[in-house]
Amino acid sequence: MGEEVKKLLWRLFIVFLVFIVGLSFFFYRTGLYKLEFESKGDIPEKTEENVINFQEAFYHIGEEYWVEGEIDHVFVSENNNYFLNFCENYRECPFSAVIFADQKNDFGDIGKWEGSKIYIYGEIETYEKRPQIIINQPDQIKFN
Repeated sequence: MGEEVKKLLWRLFIVFLVFIVGLSFFFYRTGLYKLEFESKGDIPEKTEENVINFQEAFYHIGEEYWVEGEIDHVFVSENNNYFLNFCENYRECPFSAVIFADQKNDFGDIGKWEGSKIYIYGEIETYEKRPQIIINQPDQIKFN
């Protein structure tokens, strides 16, 4: 290989390395470094102590619970994310859950869940100042 080619390959390697380091920093700073399917351990069975109604979720932000409720409707966003809404008007609802597009195939026909009583397990986080659970795996869901 000629010296010119070696220099070009070396420069490409440096650019690639800088890109990977920059991307890693971005993911770290935004909290996206956690894998979507990362398990926080075994998902516990439902008990009286670890089940709350969806209307109580606001009081348990940052905690892990089974949240129960009836799905009013399933909304599919432009990005093909599935939002499980527990109220007719999601903006006024005290809780929602989301399944991101890249994981929807793990859950079957999500649209058929409308009107079902459901239990969703996970850490209660906030999105736009409202409680939600991000559903990463089918084990986080139980139907009654």
